[in-house]
Amino acid sequence: MGPDGTSKIVEALIKNVSVKDLNLEGNNFGNRGAFIIGEYIRKTHVLMSLNLSLNFINQYGIKKIVDGMKFNKSIKSLILCNF
Repeated sequence: MGPDGTSKIVEALIKNVSVKDLNLEGNNFGNRGAFIIGEYIRKTHVLMSLNLSLNFINQYGIKKIVDGMKFNKSIKSLILCNF
């Protein structure tokens, strides 16, 4: 999918308030996609679980996700496994 696909998914998710569980495992979007997801996490208040495993995210992408989580109270499960 890559970062461009991630951007399109996030655009659709912003308009959709019924998605509560999102699995984006293994989409290879890397840090660029993580930055996009981090911004989405900051803005959404309906998502409850998110799986971002196996997307080649390093400490910079994870920092952006964590920054987004500081503003999000709805996500109860976040999976970031990269092995």
